[in-house]
Amino acid sequence: MISERQRSIIKLLRLTDFSVSSLAHKLNVSERTINREIKVINSLLGSIAQITNNGICHLNVHSSLKLFQFLGQGVPNRIKFLYILLLHNNLSLDDVADKLYISKAKIREYINLENDELKNIVSIKIKQGTGLILQSDKFTRIDLLANLLLNYPEILEKSPSIFYDLASQYIDVAEKYISRDEIIQ
Repeated sequence: MISERQRSIIKLLRLTDFSVSSLAHKLNVSERTINREIKVINSLLGSIAQITNNGICHLNVHSSLKLFQFLGQGVPNRIKFLYILLLHNNLSLDDVADKLYISKAKIREYINLENDELKNIVSIKIKQGTGLILQSDKFTRIDLLANLLLNYPEILEKSPSIFYDLASQYIDVAEKYISRDEIIQ
């Protein structure tokens, strides 16, 4: 299993190349720790990707899809559940169970858990004939989705086009406050 620090190193190296000292500074650890983590990452990733370290660390990705799948393994199913609900309006328990490969009983458990933990933010209900309904009085779906993606950006790598389709619905409203280029970024 990949650690949070190792995940952070991979995320940083996917953006650009870094020296070991820069990575150490960014993650507030020693250079020795970074070198050790790179060795562990290389052993975990195998043929998916490798980090070369010739003074500058570079991530060589051999299979983007497998890397995305590998990174996505660390996202808890209850977070994937919220993500699916935010992206789709009318899903049945069967639809969600098929997408996550989990039981309907587990989905009901997630609904109860999220309703307890996020009671001031969202409400999730099961409506006969309609499916799962996610409601929020304080935030829009795009606000909730953006917050989720800030905490779990690897979710976006699995289905970026879906996110952009949803976001495009809000571009006209958002352009009143920020430029279209900022929205797209």
